[in-house]
Amino acid sequence: LGMFDYGFEASFFPLPWLSIDAGANFWSVSLIEYDAEDNPLRTVRTLPSFLFGATWHGTFHKVIRPYAGIDLGALLYAQAVIDDGESTQIRPLFAPLVAADVGVDFIIIPNFGLYVGGKFGVSYAARVQETVNSSWNPTTGLAEIWGGALVQF
Repeated sequence: LGMFDYGFEASFFPLPWLSIDAGANFWSVSLIEYDAEDNPLRTVRTLPSFLFGATWHGTFHKVIRPYAGIDLGALLYAQAVIDDGESTQIRPLFAPLVAADVGVDFIIIPNFGLYVGGKFGVSYAARVQETVNSSWNPTTGLAEIWGGALVQF
């Protein structure tokens, strides 16, 4: 099992201390599955999530700039196969997601700095027991922690 997370986020600032944010994340998972003859097959599954939210940015200090925000979104967790006898359709199943973002930017020079932060939330995958695994809880938590360098334009 291997996993890779990647994505993007864009922010629009209607006010110096408030941003409207939109983004997408993609979790790619490498799995070993088995065919009808029990032969192992390596497959890669990618699960996208889409977020929209707002963030408060502390502008009271030149170097230390905390932020806190809320995101609403949707996470693809499975594909339902619908067979009506005449045709088969595949329908994506999304779980609603709500998450809080918290962190701090350290502005070293006007257009460059470092950051640390995290996202903590919860999602509800209504049909996960029916479509993925009968023992999984439909309500699940989300926790991400990050850090890195930032460039501002």
